[in-house]
Amino acid sequence: MQQIVAQSKPRGRRPATELAEKRAREIATLEAAVAKQKNRLEELKNEQRRAQKSARRTQLNQRKFAFGGLAQIAGLLEADPGFVLGALLVIADQRERDGTWPSAAFLQYKTRGDEELAARAAARKSRRHAGDNLDEDEND
Repeated sequence: MQQIVAQSKPRGRRPATELAEKRAREIATLEAAVAKQKNRLEELKNEQRRAQKSARRTQLNQRKFAFGGLAQIAGLLEADPGFVLGALLVIADQRERDGTWPSAAFLQYKTRGDEELAARAAARKSRRHAGDNLDEDEND
């Protein structure tokens, strides 16, 4: 009979150096992943800051544009800029002095402005409806 010599794996614990190397590789892999995620997080935060800044700038530009439209409605678009600024500063000084708009002046200015805006909206609406009626007459 032949004796078969079986070569088996060594039993017991792995050498400490092998385990340490494995842990070191895993730590390095995780550190690289964490660094990558931190970089991505910074990129996203920067993108968010840029988007917020852009949104604020867009909102401010829209308000400036609307204010220019109000100056046009008031007939002040062609007026002397120093005059318009001076008038606005007087109104702003009233608010600074009182901490708010004086109620009588505020109501007077607001009523006059709201009436003008409503009249312009009504005129626009009637022109739009008149244009619709003309189109219908042409089709008959």
